[in-house]
Amino acid sequence: MEITDTERDSRYENATPTQKQLYSSSEAGASLSAIAQKYDLSSADIYRKFAITVGDFILGFYRSEDFALVLEQNVGLSTQMSALVAVDVKEFLSPLITATTDNVPLPNSVTSGIAQPQQENVYTSTQAAILTEKPTGNFSAGAKWESEN
Repeated sequence: MEITDTERDSRYENATPTQKQLYSSSEAGASLSAIAQKYDLSSADIYRKFAITVGDFILGFYRSEDFALVLEQNVGLSTQMSALVAVDVKEFLSPLITATTDNVPLPNSVTSGIAQPQQENVYTSTQAAILTEKPTGNFSAGAKWESEN
């Protein structure tokens, strides 16, 4: 997918503060550079492709689960190398990844104050049968079990 600078600019203008910080801060740049050095992505052309791909990911052009494949396609890394690099990049971007679902930011106001439904325990028939049994006798000598049924 070819992404234009105009599309990037538009996404940046509508980005969350977290996205903007990860996209343009000097700390983020230093972290990205360290990841590139770790995997020897230091040639100018490869680093440029890497940085652009990570930036596009930050702006939400790619889904988290597709990132290793996108690195492979855009940067020209092997499947194994792109998987390793993707792990480090995702760790670096974890504040962004955990704040989004399918790369659509969820504002705090959307999720705060909403009661989460209580999940009812579901047991298999064997588990249900065991739950109705009660121990009898001396536990240290090995308990015997009786069923209420």
